Amino acid sequence: MAVAPPFDAAPFIKDIGRGRDNPSDLDETRAKALWDAVLREQLDPVALGGVLIAMRVKGETVAEMAGFLAACETGGLSISVLAELPMPVVIPSYNGARKLPNLTPLLAFLIARRGLPVLVHGSSAGRDIPAGRALRVTSADIFSALGFAAAKSEAEVHARWKCGEPAFMDILDLHPELARVLSMRRLLGVRNSAHSLAKLLQPLNAHALCLSSYTHPEYHEMLSALLRSASISARRDALLMRATEGEPVCNARRAAPIEWYRKGGSEVLEPEGPDVMTTPEGLPLGNSIGETTDYLDAILAGRLPVPDPIAWQVDRIASARESFLSDAT
Repeated sequence: MAVAPPFDAAPFIKDIGRGRDNPSDLDETRAKALWDAVLREQLDPVALGGVLIAMRVKGETVAEMAGFLAACETGGLSISVLAELPMPVVIPSYNGARKLPNLTPLLAFLIARRGLPVLVHGSSAGRDIPAGRALRVTSADIFSALGFAAAKSEAEVHARWKCGEPAFMDILDLHPELARVLSMRRLLGVRNSAHSLAKLLQPLNAHALCLSSYTHPEYHEMLSALLRSASISARRDALLMRATEGEPVCNARRAAPIEWYRKGGSEVLEPEGPDVMTTPEGLPLGNSIGETTDYLDAILAGRLPVPDPIAWQVDRIASARESFLSDAT
């Protein structure tokens, strides 16, 4: 295999490495060129560290994120959409649970039960966590404990969909180049742009409904502009919400508004009923794998009710997909 030529990152680092107060931002074309080189391992290791730290300090602009994402989506696995199951739902799941039960897998199973194809992608616990940091209960952990092995190929994703089940793919199999940049956290000690990009991947060869979430107000502003941009909205509709411990699932105790992005515009979907915190029946006090899987088993078997906020989220997802399919016919 031919070795890619080295990439001169110095002009880029000179622009983005001036700190938060005096940076020069990259336009979308230069951002794509830089991230292409990052993914293809064309940067000297010292230069790669410089780029990742400089972007973390500066913060990404909408144009930079669009360029980085375009580079990501020219690589990795491209999963075809089945004609009988159009517009799958894509759920990124990378944070996992620190205090609350991780209910992203429950959301995926409930969506699949509505007849919608679902692809969840994420990473296994601890792979990119610096030594000494507390681990979280990931969706990979929950799916594995429930006996649902991760899909390793497009064919295995399709098999899950045809059986009416959600498919989970590890980022190592879905996009190994991006997974390598994610793993830089273990060396640098902090997150980098790859962590935001992984949550925005649209790995299908046709239009998809992507769930997205945010934790900080400034990231919400950037995401809002990004999801309205022509290059991003051309391949996806998106449902954006405030994250539950970094996961794109409603808090089981109280629903949050969801912003629906489509065709360059957006609208806010407000939860029904009073804005009060209510603990659903059977919700575990802890967030261990065992407690979480027992809770999911009870709901999926009908022994416990689906928490109202998550049922409301499933309805909004189904309605958004139905609206797209109606417009397309």
